[in-house]
Amino acid sequence: MDAQGGLACLCGAGGRWVIRRSAVSLGRSSDSKGDVDVDLAKAPAPAAAAGAGSAAAAALGAAAAGGGGVRSVSRLQAQLSLGLDGVWSIRNTGRAPLAVNGRKVSRGSAAPLPHLSLLEVGGEPLLFMVNGLALQRAVARSSALVM
Repeated sequence: MDAQGGLACLCGAGGRWVIRRSAVSLGRSSDSKGDVDVDLAKAPAPAAAAGAGSAAAAALGAAAAGGGGVRSVSRLQAQLSLGLDGVWSIRNTGRAPLAVNGRKVSRGSAAPLPHLSLLEVGGEPLLFMVNGLALQRAVARSSALVM
């Protein structure tokens, strides 16, 4: 993850998304509402990922073509953000259910997102992993800018 410039990563049966910025949007892209940073609808369906070649599809992550993905996700489902203190948080901005480590995050609410959190979006489980070294560098850069 560090070689790819990632601060964190989301992994699920449908793909892998490397998070390179301190704030990203999560949902599904549409022609009318525009793109999101992590497009869960473009990931292959979990049933398709179980077949041969699933490692290649998972490695492609959001760029993988072909399939189902998570359909019960709002266009702008959530916002992931990294605080100045180095703690990731998620804000539910959509209608679809969202949970962090089994605890529901209601619409408009935020919850901390620690390393190895299980994030459930529209019934799709995703593992959230933090790149500790990259996170330390980002926090050090941010603290140097704030005087």
